Amino acid sequence: MRCRTVALFLASITCVACARSGDAFVRNVRAIRPSVVLLTMKVPPEHKRDAYDEAYASGTVVATGKWGSDILTVAHAVKGAWDLRITIDNRRRAPAKVVASDDDLDVALVRTPAAN
Repeated sequence: MRCRTVALFLASITCVACARSGDAFVRNVRAIRPSVVLLTMKVPPEHKRDAYDEAYASGTVVATGKWGSDILTVAHAVKGAWDLRITIDNRRRAPAKVVASDDDLDVALVRTPAAN
């Protein structure tokens, strides 16, 4: 019952925030949205007879420039992954690769040539 109450509360807040485009919450969500990316990748399968599994994670752009972009994500999501790709704003897709990882902190830095 508690989860249902929380879900209804969050839904009502979201509806109110959507209705008030001048709301600070809405402005902040719109401001950070371009920095959140979807990571898609292939990971080792659960069963050896399978070729691979598709996996997904989210990440946040922490640096960007003409050279590309660096994305911070959780290390356990990209560990052992290959064919890593990012999707920006549900439209733009680009290849990516893990350039640094720390399993103790469970963070990884992913780099893509997608600039700005």
